[in-house]
Amino acid sequence: MKKFLLTIIAFVSITMSADAQKLYATPGECGSNAKVGNYTWTANNNNLLPVFEFKNGELANYTKLHFTLSNLKDGTVRMGYFVGSTFTEFGNNGFGSNGSKDVDLTTLGIDLSKVTKISFGGRTFNESATSGSVNLSSVYLLKASGEKLGPSYDTPASNATFIDYTWTDTNNNLWTLFEFTNGELANYTTLTFTINEKTNEDGPVRMGYYVGSAFTEFGNGYYSDGSKTVDLTALNIDLSTVTKIAFGGKGVDGGIKNGAVNLRNVYLEGHKELALTDGAAYPFTNSPDFTATSATYSRTCSSQWGTLCLPFEIKGTYDGVTFYSLNKVEDDVMYFTPVSGSIAAGTPVVFKMNATGTLSISESNVAVVSNPVDAVNGSWTMQGTFTSQDFMYGYSNYYYIAGDKFWNDGFTAAPYRGWFVGPATSGSAPYRISTGDDTEGLQYVEQEDGSVKVYYDIQGRKADSTRKGLVIENGKLMMVK
Repeated sequence: MKKFLLTIIAFVSITMSADAQKLYATPGECGSNAKVGNYTWTANNNNLLPVFEFKNGELANYTKLHFTLSNLKDGTVRMGYFVGSTFTEFGNNGFGSNGSKDVDLTTLGIDLSKVTKISFGGRTFNESATSGSVNLSSVYLLKASGEKLGPSYDTPASNATFIDYTWTDTNNNLWTLFEFTNGELANYTTLTFTINEKTNEDGPVRMGYYVGSAFTEFGNGYYSDGSKTVDLTALNIDLSTVTKIAFGGKGVDGGIKNGAVNLRNVYLEGHKELALTDGAAYPFTNSPDFTATSATYSRTCSSQWGTLCLPFEIKGTYDGVTFYSLNKVEDDVMYFTPVSGSIAAGTPVVFKMNATGTLSISESNVAVVSNPVDAVNGSWTMQGTFTSQDFMYGYSNYYYIAGDKFWNDGFTAAPYRGWFVGPATSGSAPYRISTGDDTEGLQYVEQEDGSVKVYYDIQGRKADSTRKGLVIENGKLMMVK
């Protein structure tokens, strides 16, 4: 086990922006007494159903389109995209069977940023069937990171109808709209959805949440068309414990037990304030990029030196602490440069406090990202994390800072920390960290057992043990004959 004394000898600025985003539902399966996404077409022309719309080239951020077909009757169906007013199908023969479908967007050979819409529709089959029906479900776009974007269905063209949800009984009819595996709902403040084309003959509908296997409704059901908003902050529950949000039909005192309704524009929104505390039970979870009206972070530091990787942008400077970025690694020395200007959201940095105590960061109207960004410099990279990560075995070229020391050893990175990754065959490890040109860093760095001697010439260049003349051995100037 190597332990390197963090020795300081004492060189940019990146900015990033992110628009506030809504997290649209990615509807999944429903109970046996319900059906979802029923699409019917009566003619091959003028029957397209808008599934996604893009105003700012957003499709370029995604790599795959997924959807599921069931109960396909007559004809085949098509999924495709618009560039301007021109519609192009994915594939040449449509989709003629039930099951899950995936479209690899990266192989289309088009500029995805120019796509304005993705639509779905019926299609002629062997020049015969011109009408049909199918259930369309589990529709989403996928990023390389695994982040999903659910559909924002619009009204289909005149030769088609689309009913989102139909139920035949009040039990076993819930339709999963959102699933959470890491407490993600705690990042949101409101749930919005729109109900339309619901008739008085239908029963009311319900929206609610699961904690484990227990389902709880938001309020007492919804009886009318229109846009609905649920204030999640008023629920008086720990949102990080919610595992699902689901929708379903509801009976009326033993009366109506079935119905049909269109459920559109279902999304979570929030991110108005982001408060992160080091060591919290639920660290920041992966969610779409957004802009926070306020973002804070605090950490109690028992050492002056440390690493930091925050999901929000650090725009200002702070008294009592200096931030550094990696400049280069040369002659077994890691050279760092004081950061001037802002630190982009997700970018790992080194910091030094003037004294131990509490590191507090507070910003307003800042970009927040879902994933850290590597800071690459030549063959070395500084990486960071928003969650705990384990590097206990097989990471001999990984280095980190702890307890005002520079370590090359198995470790577990706590949330909001960073570390350094050198070449797989980096040779001898860096012995010093330098933040400038003075000679303060000509102090020795010794192994934990004190057995390794480190040599420098009087110019501060690392030397081997065979060098003659004036050398610095373990921090002491001496003559070697």
